[in-house]
Amino acid sequence: MKSVALMQLLANPPYIRHEQLKELKAELSKYFTCYNGTADIYVYFYERGQQILKKNGTLAFISSSKYFRAGYGDKLRRFLAMNCKICQIIDFGDAPVFEAIAYPSIILLRNTLPQENDVRVFNWAPGPALDNFASIVNAGSSFLPQHELTPASWNLGSSSSLRLLEKLREAANHW
Repeated sequence: MKSVALMQLLANPPYIRHEQLKELKAELSKYFTCYNGTADIYVYFYERGQQILKKNGTLAFISSSKYFRAGYGDKLRRFLAMNCKICQIIDFGDAPVFEAIAYPSIILLRNTLPQENDVRVFNWAPGPALDNFASIVNAGSSFLPQHELTPASWNLGSSSSLRLLEKLREAANHW
């Protein structure tokens, strides 16, 4: 079967919990660098999506944001941060914007190396209607250097907030 490279990919990967993938885990571990035995299936859609994109192609996924902080997401966070220019991330947190997705997020990335990229980030607060989605995101977004999206965790606060948080952690470690 001939493989086709895509210029754009917009998708909502399926959400299948890792417990339901028991019979597939051995195969998944062979084919995905982002493999983790406790990762839900959408993690592998990210890796495969990037692989089938043409150079400079665009990928937009709506999925759970659990990989931002969960241990099973460290390989995916590393993979995306190193292999893609991440253009925008919207984290909806607890806002009930989709019926089927817990902790929904939207990510937009390009299949090119990140270099010195700034990512537009936005944390949606529960309350506002989605009718004004674009204007709310445009007005409330901030920019975060992509190198601050580490394999350890993706925190979408502003750079100054993240630095303050890091100082507080360091101070707490010295007590």
